[in-house]
Amino acid sequence: MIKLGLVLEMAIRKGIISREDIINIYLNVPKTHLSEPYELPGKTAIIGEILDIKSMKAKLTEEEAKIEEVIGKEIRFILFKNILGFYDTLYISKGSWPILRDYGIIPDEYILKVKVDEEVMSEITRRRLADYYYDNFRKYYEAKKFSKSSEFLWGALNALVYAIGLLYGKKVGKHKEVVDFVTELANAYEDKEMGELLSSAQTLHANFYHDFMDELMFEDDRQKTEKLLEKLVKILDKEIQKKGLSSKSLPTPTSI
Repeated sequence: MIKLGLVLEMAIRKGIISREDIINIYLNVPKTHLSEPYELPGKTAIIGEILDIKSMKAKLTEEEAKIEEVIGKEIRFILFKNILGFYDTLYISKGSWPILRDYGIIPDEYILKVKVDEEVMSEITRRRLADYYYDNFRKYYEAKKFSKSSEFLWGALNALVYAIGLLYGKKVGKHKEVVDFVTELANAYEDKEMGELLSSAQTLHANFYHDFMDELMFEDDRQKTEKLLEKLVKILDKEIQKKGLSSKSLPTPTSI
């Protein structure tokens, strides 16, 4: 898992954008801190933990000190990417706004310190890596280079499984770990077909090293492996939604 250690400390401001899922209250975040290094698309949902809250004007009074009760609470944002300037905007979700509002925390008077959820950000990075592998698989597949196609299709599977593992609190990278974890997922989701499809994916993995498949052999295992990828994407999206991250912000590999 990528250790971001990403902590944002910004003034709470009031904006003009209003949608069903956000309130017009936001934080300005340097593009170099978030959207650029992680190549995040607009409308990405971001989950964080409140680390601190400070008054912009003076020391907190005894009465105001109660706002410190928000420390440790989860807060959710939606990322809006700005075309101009050096900052993007994190709008507070409507579900999270009461956490601040009910303590009298209002725009232009307080500074919010938030730690971004490392697991979710790492998952986004891995999901994008899966897309990279899948795009390369299609390129070599169309060129009928089946050994390289096998390598990249397995790579897409590996990246998806790693991403799901992060959301389960596991690091899944080695071949045996991937196989065992997919088997665990098949049992957890009561999907016996996943085990059968996994066998085809392992055959493709072997083909990368030994290059023994002709087109007919490859085509059968390719279709089954892609079906396994579709199942893994659905599992990943379910786990993402549990964390409050919209699956719409993450592209899904398109089957050939």
